[in-house]
Amino acid sequence: AKPNGDWLQELAARLAEIHRSSVSVKYPYESWNDVRGQAPPVWWTDASLWDTAQTVASVQPDFDPVFIHRDYHPVNVLWEDGAICGIVDWINACMGPAGVDVAHCRLNLALMYGASVADQFLSAYQTDNPQYHHDPYWDLDDALGVLPDIEPYPPWETFGLSGLTTETLRTRLQSYVRQCVSSRPVK
Repeated sequence: AKPNGDWLQELAARLAEIHRSSVSVKYPYESWNDVRGQAPPVWWTDASLWDTAQTVASVQPDFDPVFIHRDYHPVNVLWEDGAICGIVDWINACMGPAGVDVAHCRLNLALMYGASVADQFLSAYQTDNPQYHHDPYWDLDDALGVLPDIEPYPPWETFGLSGLTTETLRTRLQSYVRQCVSSRPVK
């Protein structure tokens, strides 16, 4: 089952709170993407999409650094009675672009449930952080960073998702990348 709007709103609201916090750490953001300039994985079916995604992900936009979790996604959030009661796995927290956290959560939601849920999350985040403008660069940087291969993340099954296959994730990833490429601003 796909998550409902309240669940996504709560997930987005807590992330917006993190980004508004006054916490400051000495660690700066660095991309985890190490596939720029490389050939697509053998299973990638659209060479043109790969080339376009590589191009879009080659120019990082300017950003004002804020405190970011760096690995914010549904499995790193603890719930009680329909509300978030804790957030775990802060090992990668640093100062960086809010878009990194938004994109990482979006990627996880797209792989877990499909791109429409990732879009609902973005909309919910922008409701809680109306001045935020999402650049698809962050989505593509994160999406390409999971390659060269992708497989079901074992905690997803504990989270209640079963039946996700490597093929399903590959298909969802390419669809998501296609959507992110098509949403980039024309310059």
